[in-house]
Amino acid sequence: MRTSKCHCGTWIKKSRQEGLFSAQYLDKLEQSHQTMHLLANKVRKKHLSDKTNSANTEQHKLRTQFAELKNIVSHEQHEC
Repeated sequence: MRTSKCHCGTWIKKSRQEGLFSAQYLDKLEQSHQTMHLLANKVRKKHLSDKTNSANTEQHKLRTQFAELKNIVSHEQHEC
């Protein structure tokens, strides 16, 4: 899935266009979001290749990245 096509990616793009949050905040959020997608794609590919142990490792990284994304949304200063 392209990062600009999911709900989060669409929200980031719209927020950027409307100037709702600082560019620095949205840049940080977008970087974390893109990393999350990269990891999710790795997990999917590993599972499809029956590389379960490797997929589990990537899945742990994905969970950690998702927690980071939630932390950015919850705790960062993001005023314009």
